[in-house]
Amino acid sequence: MKPTEDEDLLSAVVASRSEGPVAAITSTTSTNLEIGDGASPSTNIEAGHHRRVKTETNSFFGALFNKSSTTIPRPTNSEHSNSSIGRWTPLGTRRIRFASQVSDDNIEERRGIVATPLGQESGKAQGMGQRILRNFEAPLFLREDDVVGDLEVGDGSCSESPVNQMYRLHATRASSVGVFRRTLMFLSSIVNCGAMTDSSTDQNLSFLGLPNPNRWLVDFFYWLFRKGWTSVILVALFMFYFLVLLFTLLIVWAANADDDCVRVGGAEFGTLPTRSIFIDAFALSWNTFSTVGYGSTYPALSTEHDHTGDEKCTFISFLTSLEALVGVIYAGFTGAIIFAKVTRISQRARVKFSDPMLIKYGAGVDAELGLDYNVQFSPVKEENKNEEHPNESTNDNTLDKARFQALANAPSKQSPFPVLEFRIANELHNTIGGEIIGSQVNAVVVIESHRASDEVSEDLAKQIKMDRLKRTVKEKHVKKRKGSKQDDVSQMSLNDLSTRSHDSTTSTATEDDTTSSSRTSAYLHGIANRARHFGAKKMKIDEEDSSSQIVPRMVFSPLTLDNTEHPLFKRLWTFRHVLDQDSPLLSAAARQKVLENNGAWPLEWNNQDAIRTAVRFNQIIVSFTGVSNISAASVYKQKVYDYIDFVVGYQFVNPLYRGRTGKLKVDLNIINDVIEQNGGGGEVLNLISS
Repeated sequence: MKPTEDEDLLSAVVASRSEGPVAAITSTTSTNLEIGDGASPSTNIEAGHHRRVKTETNSFFGALFNKSSTTIPRPTNSEHSNSSIGRWTPLGTRRIRFASQVSDDNIEERRGIVATPLGQESGKAQGMGQRILRNFEAPLFLREDDVVGDLEVGDGSCSESPVNQMYRLHATRASSVGVFRRTLMFLSSIVNCGAMTDSSTDQNLSFLGLPNPNRWLVDFFYWLFRKGWTSVILVALFMFYFLVLLFTLLIVWAANADDDCVRVGGAEFGTLPTRSIFIDAFALSWNTFSTVGYGSTYPALSTEHDHTGDEKCTFISFLTSLEALVGVIYAGFTGAIIFAKVTRISQRARVKFSDPMLIKYGAGVDAELGLDYNVQFSPVKEENKNEEHPNESTNDNTLDKARFQALANAPSKQSPFPVLEFRIANELHNTIGGEIIGSQVNAVVVIESHRASDEVSEDLAKQIKMDRLKRTVKEKHVKKRKGSKQDDVSQMSLNDLSTRSHDSTTSTATEDDTTSSSRTSAYLHGIANRARHFGAKKMKIDEEDSSSQIVPRMVFSPLTLDNTEHPLFKRLWTFRHVLDQDSPLLSAAARQKVLENNGAWPLEWNNQDAIRTAVRFNQIIVSFTGVSNISAASVYKQKVYDYIDFVVGYQFVNPLYRGRTGKLKVDLNIINDVIEQNGGGGEVLNLISS
């Protein structure tokens, strides 16, 4: 199928607003230039219809065409191909089409990427207000190339260097469809506003420089969901009076054309000297819009103008019926928005997170720590224990604090790992059906990449060092054994020694090669497994700024909690995380110290200063999900803890108590109340006057 003149004309019209040739690629078989294959294009050159593009190996164009310096001419017209090949055609100085291919939906339509050259100021990130103000001062795409000949192409990144050329890339579609048909597409998209569309709709509308109306509608609804009830009510009032006033003006115009079609107290419209025409039209408009019924102002009935016929007031009848329809649709939209906001509110979990996160250490880890350091924590069991004896606080004053402090620092016992603790309370604990079924909690630690980027290599380096030490020790033992065997061999005859030496040397070399190969394979396999295991624990996610110049790159690591599921969450739920060698909250130096201490917490670190130094993180994101027993809807809530939110050396007080009727309740006012841990050692808090 040969390209038509309409296609070339349309390609030239797309995005070209000024004069000057700029190369572009469309599809043809003559060049045989596929995307990324680095094939040489045709050498047929037509003067004035091509430009030389200099590319570098590290540039976007160099990665695309794999050419260090390529001259892309405009070839002769040839048959189009359905494959992803291209030819260069002029599109003006505004945009450059890299490549195109036949659309999957329409064989006469071609899809491609278009680049718009930008100035340095145009490519900088800025707010919407600044961008609009700058567009008023100067056109966005006003930049012209200083050099008429070659176009210097950079790597396409938003760099501050003035050497690199910036481009704005976006998808586009080109076909033989004319401007009139594309205008009809835009009008059709307005009529079908709210329907599901594909990406081609945006591309067709971008031809006219207009956005998709669907995006306007979606953005408007999202704005209403984000704003509060005051904003929603004000928008509803504004839209109501705007539509009513609009139809009021239309009614005034229609009534002035024929005052017999609108009645005010039985008289013709505008005949009463004491009545205002606008007020009467406004009353008729809001009565029709709200469908509450007509009062003294109403459209004329057929019996009131039988001498002229019903066809005389057809326009006013059509106008009032249309306004009634718009009013019904408006009421439906407003009700849907209010219902959606109410539904969104009902999906918020009625739970309350504790504001602080506590870290207990030494004797303060548990009251029974002196008997067993490896206590397994269970929030459900603790809740049941507290429910049976609510008046018994976890802080038993009869315990000897000195005994716990001595146990924590005793050299005969391993010091327990510190424990991070926070809790959640159900705000509907005193409501029938206030339970949350199937509750789950997920915690993630956010750490800046410069704090955790080298942990994988450090972990592998430590493992390699340990393996080498083990092999060195084994080699020493092997040498000792060989030395003892040589003493025994010296007592043998020289003939036997010479006879066996060759055989033993050959067999030993073979065994050493086999052993070395198997050890090497096992060693590399172990390193790969450790790397995969470490990668499974760490999830590295780049933020919006990949260069880390504005927003630092972050590492998201899952935080292991003792119990993350609760079948029927009703009152209180406490979570604990052990700060051991696998904890992502500890710094690399702290984990190394724990490993050097045979996997135990160092005794000299049982103080608040050492613990605060060992713990390093940016944020801890805790997500709560479940199913409400009242609405049977999924509920969700999230809490973000910063580094300043944890306190060392304290424990929570028991908020459970029994009311006058003996019913177990939770005092939500003391959900954040703490006392110093068993054995003391709490850090100094910032006290404020109450």
